[in-house]
Amino acid sequence: MKKTVFIVLSVIVVFSGFLVLWALSDTSSRAIFSPDNTQPEGTAALAAILDDAGVRTIQEDSWSIILSKADEHTAVVVPASWAVDSESVEELVETGARIIVLSYGGYEWAYVWGFSGEFEWHSPMNLPPNCTDEDAVVAGELEPAARTFVPDDSSTGCFAFEDGFTWIDSPKYDNVSLFTAPETLTNEHLATGGNAAFGMRKFGTQPQIIWVNDPHIVGGESQLDYSSGIPTALRIAAFALFAVGVWAALYAGRRFGKLVPEPLPVVVPAAESDLGRARLYQRSKNVAHAAAALRSATITRLAPRFGIRAGDSPQAVVGALSQSTALKPDQLMDLLYTGPVNTPTDLTVLTARLSDLEKEISHVYFK
Repeated sequence: MKKTVFIVLSVIVVFSGFLVLWALSDTSSRAIFSPDNTQPEGTAALAAILDDAGVRTIQEDSWSIILSKADEHTAVVVPASWAVDSESVEELVETGARIIVLSYGGYEWAYVWGFSGEFEWHSPMNLPPNCTDEDAVVAGELEPAARTFVPDDSSTGCFAFEDGFTWIDSPKYDNVSLFTAPETLTNEHLATGGNAAFGMRKFGTQPQIIWVNDPHIVGGESQLDYSSGIPTALRIAAFALFAVGVWAALYAGRRFGKLVPEPLPVVVPAAESDLGRARLYQRSKNVAHAAAALRSATITRLAPRFGIRAGDSPQAVVGALSQSTALKPDQLMDLLYTGPVNTPTDLTVLTARLSDLEKEISHVYFK
């Protein structure tokens, strides 16, 4: 009886150990620029900030599903290496979705999206806006940017270097833009310069983002590795069961002797989330971008009550809120948009003022 109980308890302990390893393991994607990749080359931090602002990010690689979900309230992020034909591009454009084409490097199909020209590499550098685009001006510099698109027509864009641009709108489709510096959006570089502000403003214009990671989509359908569809948790559980079976077989065949107690090597590191917006800005000490995130979150929470939509101008937002607060329009503009935040003390004051504004407006709204 004691032997049976001991075996059962041992199997439970071993299996529980594997479950702990699974819980602590990083099961995120390893795809470059993927919004669920928490490694330096991923964009999970940007996805987390956008999620805090009310923008939902989903990943998809099936052409039919992308078309069914895309509409005027959706942004679709696709790699320029996406080998899709002109007819398929027309179908996606006609959905009204905001389409952002990311240039990863290598052979790319930018021409199907209405761009005529060539890509050029240069040494990584900081690039100022060099344009009048409001989002680019607010963001300031992008860094490090190492690639531009040089159009062979009169098209212009932002963050220029010589004759090329890092961000450029398609001259053929009003809802398509090309971005050649996606590395500025990665977890490694998001907190640098104006990268976070630019990413939030350009990728957060719609309440939903469909993010396409697979660079091998040909003829509208992805070439999938079906073995990759097995969930990580299932693989770990299968390995745990196999290990328990091997251990049980060896245990049943061994000669029992005196039990020798020994300490278990259970050293569990504290878990840290790379997706925390506050932690991200704390490391970079970039209070200006932290302030932008706090302001954006405040506007997002108030938006449903006053009919504010994603992409509304600052003047429209201030006009919608000014009727429910004692603050004057210019004071609201200063609080929500233009007021400088340069030190941690400024950020603390801004946080308190935003909280007071929400309380005041909520009191008036629900009175």
